[in-house]
Amino acid sequence: YEGEEARGPSVLGLWMFPESAPTQDGSGKGNTLALRGQSRLVPGGRFGGMCLEVFRPEGPRAATPEGAAVSRAPGLNPAGAFTIELWMKPKEGFENNAVGFLVDKKYFHYSRDEPRANMGYCVYLRKSGKDWRLNAALGFGKDSETIGSEMINFAPDTWYHVAFTYDGKGTGVFYVDGVPRGQKTLEGRGPVTPSNYPFVIGDRVGS
Repeated sequence: YEGEEARGPSVLGLWMFPESAPTQDGSGKGNTLALRGQSRLVPGGRFGGMCLEVFRPEGPRAATPEGAAVSRAPGLNPAGAFTIELWMKPKEGFENNAVGFLVDKKYFHYSRDEPRANMGYCVYLRKSGKDWRLNAALGFGKDSETIGSEMINFAPDTWYHVAFTYDGKGTGVFYVDGVPRGQKTLEGRGPVTPSNYPFVIGDRVGS
């Protein structure tokens, strides 16, 4: 990404993990990432540079927050329509997890009868059998709803481009490698309610 696609006014944040400044926000908005837990930046990015390697510890450390986060991220609350896109490469052993978070600014990936659970957005994977469903949980203030993809097989050690688009009017669509893989319209819905949670890549806001 470069030019308007990287630094234009419609870009809320961009992290491409260049070797020179891997945690820097390439959009120029100043949303620098901080690593959490055992997660680290390693060589082998999709287009060169670095990539974010996320660990999921076992035992007592299993609840330790992982991934990378922007602690104060009011600018990462979209006012209407928005798109989240990323490249992911599952590691060996990925299939042993039941849920995997890609992006989170919601904390609660479900509806709950309290305001703090019904703001923001997140995109995560949930396993069923040998395949996975991508889910986007969206908070609308008083409640939340989820848009899911088709069941998808993600093979280890393979790069995938994942995108979720929301039109700000109730319709969300998932794409994998540019191919539509699931769509849903939530009747009567509008923009997502702004969240005061951190913005996290590769894990939940908190355990």
